[in-house]
Order: sequence, then C-alpha cells, then structure tokens
Amino acid sequence: MIIKGLRTLSIYDLEAIKKIIAYIDRSYAKQITAQDLCSRFNIAKNELNLGMKQATGFSLHPYITRKRIDIAKYLLAFEPNISIKEVSEQVGFKNVSSFGAAFKEICHETPRDYKRRKTATTIRNVNYLDTSIDHKQTFSSSV
Repeated sequence: MIIKGLRTLSIYDLEAIKKIIAYIDRSYAKQITAQDLCSRFNIAKNELNLGMKQATGFSLHPYITRKRIDIAKYLLAFEPNISIKEVSEQVGFKNVSSFGAAFKEICHETPRDYKRRKTATTIRNVNYLDTSIDHKQTFSSSV
C-alpha cells in the first residue's frame, strides 16, 4: 500500500519494530547488526530499515549510535570517577576514537569537554545548594 509516497508496514512488522526498539534500548552495549535483528525478530532487512526510519526518524545504525551517546552523556555528567574510555566501552563502542568522533558529531563537543562542562555545572549547583541554607538559623528557629 502506498500513502503519500511512503509504503506502510504490516501490523506484524510494526510489532516487530516496537520489539526491536525495546531490544536496542536494553542491549545498546552489545554489538547489534541488522542481520542479527532480522534473524531474531523475523523481519526483512528493507522492512527493518523502513520501520526504524518511520518509528524513530533515524535508520538503524544512527538510532543505535544516538542511544549510546545519550547513555554516555548521562554517565559523563553523573559519574565523575568514570573515564571516557570506560564510558565508551560501557555503551558499546569498539574504541575510544570512534566514540569520540560519534560524540562530537552528535553533541558538537568532545566527550572530555562535555564532562568538564557538566562536572563544573554540577559542582556549582551543589555549592549553591550548600550555601543557600543557613543551617544554624534553621535549627535555632525551630527549637
């Protein structure tokens, strides 16, 4: 069936795409290939590509990369003792250089710059929270 130049997917394929997206969201750290997904979810490669694009706005590999980068951003911002190399490994990149290139392409800054900026922001926020309450006054007025 053709609608405005786009072919629609069958209900079966749409359900498979939902399962594939859920699988990617859980398994982003593993090496994921289109062939493996097609085999695992019994869907044709062209249906996989069409379904991913329609469901997420991205084809398969850019979706996986963006999922990995989103998780990496969280780790860089909220896990100050983790190294960039460890982050790249935890989110499924084969090496730090491919992680750095993908991160910079999507975020427009290096992982190191992102981590520094987010760490500085977190420290400023914690310092603000610590100094915004006069603990002596709070306790003395409640007694």
